[in-house]
This record gives sequence, C-alpha cells and structure tokens, in this order.
Amino acid sequence: WTQQLFTLLEPRYKLPAASTLINSILPVYASRTVSHLKVALESSLACSLTLDMWTQHRSPFLAITVHYVTADYVLEASCMALVYMPESHTAVNIRARVDKALSAFFSPEDLQGPTSRVRALTTDTGANVKKMAMDSPWEWVACFNHLLNLVVNDAIGVRATAADDTSGAQATDDSFLFTPVIDRARALTTSFRITQALVVELRRQQEVKNTPVRALVLDVKTRWNSTYLMIDRLIDEQGNIRAALQATKLENKNLSASDWAVLDELRVVLKPFYTATVYLSAQRHATSSLVAPLVFHLSTHLSQPRYTATARQLQNRLLNSTRERLYPFMVPQSLHRQAAALDPRWKTHGVNALDGPSDISGIQSVWDAIKVILTARRLSAGPQPDTTASAPAAAAAAAGGTDTYTSAAAAAAAAAPVRPHKVPRLDEVFGDSLFVVDSEPTLSDATIDEQIAHYRRIRFSKEQIES
Repeated sequence: WTQQLFTLLEPRYKLPAASTLINSILPVYASRTVSHLKVALESSLACSLTLDMWTQHRSPFLAITVHYVTADYVLEASCMALVYMPESHTAVNIRARVDKALSAFFSPEDLQGPTSRVRALTTDTGANVKKMAMDSPWEWVACFNHLLNLVVNDAIGVRATAADDTSGAQATDDSFLFTPVIDRARALTTSFRITQALVVELRRQQEVKNTPVRALVLDVKTRWNSTYLMIDRLIDEQGNIRAALQATKLENKNLSASDWAVLDELRVVLKPFYTATVYLSAQRHATSSLVAPLVFHLSTHLSQPRYTATARQLQNRLLNSTRERLYPFMVPQSLHRQAAALDPRWKTHGVNALDGPSDISGIQSVWDAIKVILTARRLSAGPQPDTTASAPAAAAAAAGGTDTYTSAAAAAAAAAPVRPHKVPRLDEVFGDSLFVVDSEPTLSDATIDEQIAHYRRIRFSKEQIES
C-alpha cells in the first residue's frame, strides 16, 4: 500500500527498495546522527547514562540514553544505542554491550578515573543491571520511578519477581488485602475489551452521552501506574459501564457497591504516586533534587489519616513500603539528598523537607557530606585563577573603592519586575505544603544574575580550604 500511496501522490517517484534502505540510506543517516551526537558530547563537560532492557514480541532489546548539558545550559537527552541482545542478560554481557556502545563516542581515557566524562548510570533495581552498574567506574543511581512502582505493588499485593526486586522488602500476610477487588476490576475491564457486544455498546453509550470515546485500560504489572490508570478509567466510565451491561443483559459482570467504594478510595490514595511518576519522567528538566523532598512529603502525606479505615490500611502499607524501599537511598551521602540541598528552589520553598522524617539524618549531615566532597575535589585540583570576575567589578576592587557594578546591579534589581512564582504540577499531590512561600521576598532576575556572578567570582586557594 505504501507503493500505491506514493504512486497516487507522485507517479514519477520510484520508492527505493528495502535492500537500498537497509544497505545504503540508513547507514548514512546513522553515521550522520552519531557524528552530530559526538560533537554535542564533546562540548559538554560530563554526561550520565540511563539503561533500560525489555522484551518485545519475544525479542530482547537494550537501550542506552545519554543525558548532557549543552554549552547554552540546556538539558538534552539522546538515544545512544538500541541493540538486539539475544545472549544471556548477565552483568558481564550487559557491560560488554555498554562498553561497545560507548566506544563509538568516547575514548578509553574518557571513561575511567576521576576525569571520566560519564559520571552516573541510572538503571532499575534488577540484580543483573545493578551488579553491572556497581562494578562499573560510574556512580549507580536507582531509577526512582521504578522504586515507586515497587512501593505501590507492595501495597496493593502485586509481588515483584526476583529479577525486579533486590531491596529485600518482603510482603506480609495482609499484602493481598485489596487484591480480590482489583482482580474483579481487572475481570470487568477484560470483559469490555474482549466481548464485542460490550465494546460496541460502551462506545454507543459514550456517543449518546457526548462523552469522550475511549476504551477501558487493562493493568500490566511491569507498566508504571497501570493499576491506578485502570481504576481511574473504570470510575470515570462507571455510568457508561452500568448502562452498557444493562443493555446487553450482563449485569452480573458489574462490580458491587462496596467494590466501587473501595476502588474510589484506592484511586485517591494512589494518585500522588501517579502524579509524582509523571513529573519525574521528564527529560527536559533536572529531577534528582526533587526526589528527597518528594520522599519526605510522601511520608508525611501517608501519615495523615485523611480517609476511611479501609483507605488507611492501604496508607499504612504504602508508608511501610516507602520506608523499606526508599529510605535507604536517602542517606546524607546520596546524590538525591545532596542535589536537593544545592537546589535554589528549596532555599525559600519547603526548606523543612530537607530535614526529612525523624528517622532520617537532617540537612546538617548532608551539608557535612557535601563539604567533604568539595574539599577533596578542590585539594586535588589545586588553586585556580579567578577568570570570571567582570571588568567593572575587577576595576572597582583594584581601586579599593565602592563596587559600582554591584550598586548598579542593585539599582537595576529594584526597578526590575518581580519574577512570578511558578508552582509545578506536584501541588496536585501535596497542595500548598510542598511549596510554601516564606517571608522572604521573591528575587528579581537582575538580583539572581548578580548573585550568580558573585558566586562565580569566588575562588578558594588550597591554603584557605585547609584553614
């Protein structure tokens, strides 16, 4: 049909054969893509990698994504490799595939030691990929969304497989409290996906009531938030489902009133995890600094008895699983805690979140860990000349007089419009508790630029650090 389409659009155009595409066109395109990515990575100081493996149509694949910041301070993400991996998925074989993919973009010297261009590797918590990452010279970062999915699976009674779970968290006897209700919801969804009469009648009911025409969603254990999405769609379409079952005389397939009530509670309790997963799945803004405050606020959110007794049982399970699976990654030396401490957003919004729950070390321990790292790096690098001071500021400092540059910036800041406060979508999860504006005034763009310039002018010598 493709050839027929092009013949209809332009009879003079001859579509290239499949062999021509594979042997001639695609290799040229791939070579150009690799060259462009090489140039982009060369202009970046460092990068990080994300590793993912899956099976599609019984064929296993490995994907490697590289994340880097451009010279214009824009966060970019590019697929570095997508390979078919039929061999055994051991740590050694995965590392061999990763090394082969990286060799096309980096020299061996760029991948080893303290000067390595690759700084971190993000994977799920599967035993094979985790071992590969831990044996590599790069820092391993567990995929937080994967951990959130395991937390939810623990709470609703979906047991993770051994390959997916290496945290040691164990489900208790009451882990299947909500499973019967979810199983019945899954059976109802399946009926509306495989029974043609129900498929047609549901669509007709949606058209008659002038509501969006959409099918029900069936959950999959390995797909993030799929249980929540299934429940959410069922509740939204509850009226149409009831009408379709009555029209087809299949009312016996419908859920009971108590089942619908339990599903409604499940949706309310699980929604924060869904919203957090969506927000943290972005590639165009940094999310590491949001993980620690998010974990702490999830704990606070789950500790508040906002719902009925049935929902509180689910809250307790979610809270226990959060502590078991997520708290081990919240130590002061973790990347997430340190990134949160260095994020300017937490200077005036949600500062208390950086202290964490009572059983997690406070922010002072995080600052101590950051100080140790920065001191070690500064001592190894030695004193560096100050090359960032602006000419007006340097001239004023040399003259020993007033910093006219700073005074001008302060005057511009007073006249500049105030930058409006932007609340991210996470306010849907926590409301105002996550980003509470304190008494400090909002800084203008000019003031922020001056502060950045000031910090860039600061350079410490080796003797200053040692003292």
